[in-house]
Amino acid sequence: MFHLQRFPGGRGSTSPVMELRIYADGRAEYIGTAHVERLGTFYRRLTAAELADLNARFDNNGFWGLRDVYQGDIQDVGGTYVTYTKNGRSKQILDRQNAPPALRQIEMAMDQLVSSGEWKPNTSPPETTPSPTNERRSTKPQRINR
Repeated sequence: MFHLQRFPGGRGSTSPVMELRIYADGRAEYIGTAHVERLGTFYRRLTAAELADLNARFDNNGFWGLRDVYQGDIQDVGGTYVTYTKNGRSKQILDRQNAPPALRQIEMAMDQLVSSGEWKPNTSPPETTPSPTNERRSTKPQRINR
């Protein structure tokens, strides 16, 4: 599973607030909350090639070896959580500032998936409902327990 969550900074922030969840079977769920083009909840299914490319980007960019937190000097900025779960192993990274190019490439690949494909509004849920343990509908940053 892949999870990208962008959250706002301090008061008056115009940072994007959104979540993208991609499941191992290719189901994808997007929730746009604020400062994004697509507001609301949308679903789509990734192609096998898109899913393979995303897996390769995480693996080839050394996601497992990246630090857990990239924090700059400014504390009141938005940020991004990127989570990757594969073969029973899970890692989450917080990117506030100063992330390496490898992590930025992963984030851009996930952003590209948001802007491509045919997203269907909430009236067309995915064929299989995600398990309750994967349900997070808050705009507050979520941390996973390792």
